[in-house]
Amino acid sequence: MRPKDYISLALFISVFCLYLIYLCPTLFSGDSPLLTVSAFALGPAHPPGYPLYVMLGKALSFIPAGSVAFKLNLLSALSGAAASVLVFKSVRMLTDGNTPAAVFAALLSAATPLAWAEATKAEVYTLNAALVMAIFYLGLRFLKEAPDRRLLFAMSFILGIGMGNHHTIGFMVFPLALASALRARDMRTALYCLLFFTAGTGIYVLSHIRSLKYLADGALFAYSDASTLKNFLVTFLREEYQSSIKLVAAPAHDPLSFFRGIYNVARYLLYGNMGIFSVLAVLCIPLLWRRKAELSFVLASFLSYAAVLSAMVYASGEPRANSLFLLDPYMLPTLYIASASAGCGLFFLIRPITRRAPDIQPLLALAVVLLPLVFTLPEALRTNDLSRHYLAEDFSDNLLEALPPRSIVIADSDSSYFPLAYKNFVEKKRDDVLLLYGDAGGIMTQSAPMWSYKTLFSDLPAMGSFYPVPDDYLYGKQVFAFDVLRLSEDFISRFRIVPFINSYRLIPIEQEIDRARAKDEFRRAFGMLVYERTLREKASDVYSTELKMSMFIPLAHYAYLLREQGDADLSQKYYENSIKLITRKGVAHYMLYLKAGGRKDEAEAFVEALEPYAETYPNVRKLSEELKKEYL
Repeated sequence: MRPKDYISLALFISVFCLYLIYLCPTLFSGDSPLLTVSAFALGPAHPPGYPLYVMLGKALSFIPAGSVAFKLNLLSALSGAAASVLVFKSVRMLTDGNTPAAVFAALLSAATPLAWAEATKAEVYTLNAALVMAIFYLGLRFLKEAPDRRLLFAMSFILGIGMGNHHTIGFMVFPLALASALRARDMRTALYCLLFFTAGTGIYVLSHIRSLKYLADGALFAYSDASTLKNFLVTFLREEYQSSIKLVAAPAHDPLSFFRGIYNVARYLLYGNMGIFSVLAVLCIPLLWRRKAELSFVLASFLSYAAVLSAMVYASGEPRANSLFLLDPYMLPTLYIASASAGCGLFFLIRPITRRAPDIQPLLALAVVLLPLVFTLPEALRTNDLSRHYLAEDFSDNLLEALPPRSIVIADSDSSYFPLAYKNFVEKKRDDVLLLYGDAGGIMTQSAPMWSYKTLFSDLPAMGSFYPVPDDYLYGKQVFAFDVLRLSEDFISRFRIVPFINSYRLIPIEQEIDRARAKDEFRRAFGMLVYERTLREKASDVYSTELKMSMFIPLAHYAYLLREQGDADLSQKYYENSIKLITRKGVAHYMLYLKAGGRKDEAEAFVEALEPYAETYPNVRKLSEELKKEYL
């Protein structure tokens, strides 16, 4: 191995080990459990199916140690380390072999908060960034070295197979076309590139094959149905969300979206993650000014995401925190390309110093390498340390362990349904629990192993992906709902709502509630609640706050039960703990429950418990006033 290859290997191992230390130990929420289950079952995930991610995840699931969730988190860590190594190799090429600047750029790309967060949980975005950087590096090689068309073919194949992970890699078609136009303009090369791209996209055959198996004999898990040509196209084009074609065409009707997108990229993505180092990326331009082909390729790669993609998904006038959390990962390749540019910009700054004072070169090199570790890594650890993230694990374990036999759970969102699906389909936590998905549009089966329910739930009218379930089917059964606010008013009006650990029990309105029995059942279930780790959890993203809500309600209700039986001190302790987990959605749930049950006494007890904190915390004071106005 050449010296630079040893450095690349050492860098890969170092970055991977850093990610490994801070890796999410189990499930994250949102789409992470869905992708984990899909990989384990080798079934299509949500549109467009992500067959490449599913196949790679399935391969890693065979590692003979750790949970399946942990192994899928490893895939992100490996991808993140690979992406940073490709940043290193790209910068070395652009700076004619300057190692300190290249290491700086690699560590900067690895240590930014967004890259760190995506590399320590199961998601498709870090793998997407690694594939983008592979095309970026190969494109630079093609332009810098004697043009070798095989590099173009490799780029085209990676572009095609990368579409099987995340469609945003498609924006690398612009720099690829530019590289081809600069060095290989013949039609034959273009046709071969198209052929290799098509061969790469052939990975989508997996989605079709697994959909056929799912319909035929009830495969373990298949979220998307790509069994027919029509369904395949609907899945591939993401019609369930918003058509990919319509999304691509949208900025043409609003030219200002390009400027808003670039502004958001500069303010929220680059400066928000790289800080002052983002300014260095601009200095890549004077460094490469005389190397027009390479400069054009770098700018085309950057602008493909920072301008074109951002105009589609990142062009809100004032993005909200939840929107940034959900959309930032789409822009992750921009961060890696900007990190490579920043490494070039830093080299442009230090090159005159090293020429005039060669004696300080070793010290300067050390300082350059340490910059990201000193100024960027601490913020990544402060905001995105997932090494103690157990929210999704505790939520799903608590709920499933507490449910009586042959229960039916209605979940309402990614962050509630998917962890339960993982626990049931992968870990076989409760085979006798039927998972349904519900919102204002109705109740439906989502992605269930049909063979698992043929005995226990043989009366279920039909099984399949997103198949409607008649409301009448749920009457007289043991039904539990996570988010009653999302269910239709007509449906929920036919039930009495009773708290049950981190969900609600739905009892038909014509049935009388045995309140003594309901309290005993709640106390027994509450004994299984693990909430202490949630109190220490710093995450405030949209998924985490929803799961925190599920801990808030049982704590507040249990505190009231303790107050009822005269244990005021312990009651106040649980009220204090519940206040630490207050979210707007949690309060809305709690108020609905109080109102639906006419529970004025419980509302009064909660308001009284809030009073000591109302003066100190404005949010608590506002909540207290709202409760008084609504109930008291």
